Amino acid sequence: MKEVDFQGALEALRRGKILIYPTETLYGLGVDISQAEAVERLFHEKQREANKAISVLVGSLEQLQGLVSNRDPKLLNLINKFLPGPLTLIVPAAAGLNPRLHGGSGWVGLRLSSHPMAQSLAATFGPITTTSANPSGQTPALSEAQVRSYFAERDDVAFLSGGDLPPSKGSTVVKVLSKGLELIREGDIPFSEIESEFESR
Repeated sequence: MKEVDFQGALEALRRGKILIYPTETLYGLGVDISQAEAVERLFHEKQREANKAISVLVGSLEQLQGLVSNRDPKLLNLINKFLPGPLTLIVPAAAGLNPRLHGGSGWVGLRLSSHPMAQSLAATFGPITTTSANPSGQTPALSEAQVRSYFAERDDVAFLSGGDLPPSKGSTVVKVLSKGLELIREGDIPFSEIESEFESR
């Protein structure tokens, strides 16, 4: 694993490497979603099951183009209310999106992080993957020491350090259905707040 600065992080993504970067919740693993080989490498490095989805980090609403099949007004309201922040919205994926990102389900998870490094990465580079920095089944990394314990020996991994992160339950994950919201995982934002905002519109 090689520690890099911001420009080095961008170069690592361009070269198809896996980048570990900080978010407002956990350290994440990022690759360029347009590079199929890089996405495959991420699945291998994380030891992730093939049918499990990988969420996508965007840096702006404009980057939703090509990722989602529609922008429902209620969806946009949730985005405007809670993002940037610790919320993952699972929405219908656009046709042509790499099926590895949605596990063949047709639904893709979207994140817009409030962490300045994560937000700048996606805003500057474009959409990248965002999944917790740990081998599947292990504790997500919140500290530099945890990151190094998992990936220090990996040659194709770059590390953009944000120091040790504060305690977090991760992002709250909700699926946006036409009839309402389905809670997949409760994280730093209470589901009741998200549901109340969705139903008020």
